[in-house]
Amino acid sequence: WTSYLMISTDNGDTWTSTGLELSMNYNLYDAHQWIAITDSDRILVITEPGDIPPSPIKYSDDNGSTWQESSFNTNYDFEHHQSIAVAPNGYIFLGRNQDFGCTSCGIFRSTDNGASFSWVYQAPIEDEQVQRFVFKDDGTIFAGGLWYGETMYKSTNNGSTWSVTNDGLQGSVSDLFVTPTGRILVDMTNGYNSGGGFFASDNDGASWYQIGGGYPFEQHYGTMLSDNNHKIYIFKY
Repeated sequence: WTSYLMISTDNGDTWTSTGLELSMNYNLYDAHQWIAITDSDRILVITEPGDIPPSPIKYSDDNGSTWQESSFNTNYDFEHHQSIAVAPNGYIFLGRNQDFGCTSCGIFRSTDNGASFSWVYQAPIEDEQVQRFVFKDDGTIFAGGLWYGETMYKSTNNGSTWSVTNDGLQGSVSDLFVTPTGRILVDMTNGYNSGGGFFASDNDGASWYQIGGGYPFEQHYGTMLSDNNHKIYIFKY
């Protein structure tokens, strides 16, 4: 199905289309990050999530009136885009599905405000789908994936190198969140032969422990958010 990127200039009272179409070829987890905005107000969009071959990442510097396409440094064009997010230092990270023995798929990084992307990490399992990024104030990055792979990855050097950090986790990453105190919270959907649930780490992902009773008792939809008083809000079912 096709949807359109909408924009509001009156605090959400009315909305108009930017003209940019988003084509969804099949049902994807709602945790995917499909749009990112930089400090310079550049908008970056995955225009066809799940599309194979992937459509280019598009970006706009004029509030969506016109769009340009990012370039990629990769030999593989059959891996669809999963997520895009902007780190506090301005680097932009992109997750792509990896399959069929691809050796330069997985996580890509842009250091030029999204004009181009280069490959930085290949997960150890070929069917991994990196679908969520979160960033700590100290520069640590966490990337969450599906149950096909190792599900959680971590970088402490702006994404140049990554390590697997999933001790205690089970299921697929649905949402990731860094609390103001630095605790990492992760919601896990029911994975292949694993239960999912709600987990936390107080040691930068070295180990994880389950909060509550596990799947589906502590599972939620949507995105975790906190207010200025460190209260955290989620939708639970």
